[in-house]
Amino acid sequence: MTQTNIGDVVLSTVLLDRLMETYPDATFDIVAGGRSVDLFEAIPNLGELVPVVKKKRHGHYMDIWKKLFKYKYDLTVDLRGTGLTYFLRSQKRIVFNSKDKQTHKAVQMANLWPMDKPLKQRVWVDEATKREVSEKIEKHGKSILLGVGPTANWIGKTWPQRYFAILANRLIKLEGFENAKFVVFGAAHEKKWVEDFIAHIPENRCIDLVGKTSLTEAYAWMSNLDGFLGNDSGLSHLAAASGIPTFTLFGPTRENLYAPVTQKGGTIVAPERAEVNLEPEAPKRLITDIKPEKVLEKIVGVIEEIKKEEEKKSA
Repeated sequence: MTQTNIGDVVLSTVLLDRLMETYPDATFDIVAGGRSVDLFEAIPNLGELVPVVKKKRHGHYMDIWKKLFKYKYDLTVDLRGTGLTYFLRSQKRIVFNSKDKQTHKAVQMANLWPMDKPLKQRVWVDEATKREVSEKIEKHGKSILLGVGPTANWIGKTWPQRYFAILANRLIKLEGFENAKFVVFGAAHEKKWVEDFIAHIPENRCIDLVGKTSLTEAYAWMSNLDGFLGNDSGLSHLAAASGIPTFTLFGPTRENLYAPVTQKGGTIVAPERAEVNLEPEAPKRLITDIKPEKVLEKIVGVIEEIKKEEEKKSA
C-alpha cells in the first residue's frame, strides 16, 4: 500500500525497485491513491491494481480488504501505517510508520529493505505512450526544452507566478538559450493558477500541458527534456526520477526530508527569517524570498557544468 501524495509515492518507488530486484519473478499487487494509480499501470508482473477511493468511516479499507483477502502473500508492505496488512494472509509484513524528521524519506524507504546499491526511483511507461510523446517532441526540432512545475498543494510552497515569468524571459535572452521553450505542467484544476505566468512569456516559447497529461505522460515528456524547475511538489519528484537536471524551490518545507532525489540540479532554499511563523514546526522561511536572480544563477551554473563534463567525455 503506497502513500498518498504523489511526491511520497515517487520516493517510495526506491523500495519497490529493491523488492523487484530481489524478487524478479514475483507478482505485485499495488494499492495506490486515486491521483497516483496510473504510475503503476505499466509495471511488469502487475497483479491487482487497487485504487483507494475514500469513504466515510474509513470504509475504503474494507473495500481494499475485500479485494485482497483471498490471496496468500509472501510479503505485504503498508507505507501508510494503517495496520490493514494484519488482516491479510502474509508470511512477512513491513509496516512503515516513521516519525523520523532527520533522515530523507527516500533513505527511510531504502532502509526498509537494505541492499548494497544506490537509491533508484522508478516510473513505468508503456511503449505506446513513449512513442506518442516522442512524436510530439520531435515537432519542436532542436529547441532546448525546459519543464516548469509552477503549482503546489499549498500557497506557502508556491513560488510567485511573476517570478517564474521573470526567470523565463531572462533565460531566453542568454547565450545558448535563444531557442528555449518552456513545457508547463499541472493538473486541470490548477489552470487558473498558471494563467498569469503563461500570459507573460512569448506564445511561441510555451508548450502548455496543464491539464492535458496523465502522470505517466508527464513523466514521458520529462524524460526527454533538458531540465526542470518546480516547487516542492510531485512534479519535481517525477522530473528527478526521469534523470534530468531538476531544480526545486523550497520555502517553509523541509528539503532534508523531501528534496527530490536528483544527481543533477538540486534545491534552491529560501533564507530563514526569525519573524516568520507559518506553522509551529515549519522552517521559518518564505518562498517569496527566493529571487529570480538566484534561481537563474543556479540553473546556468549547473548547465554550464554539465556542458563541460560532456565536452570532456567527447574529447
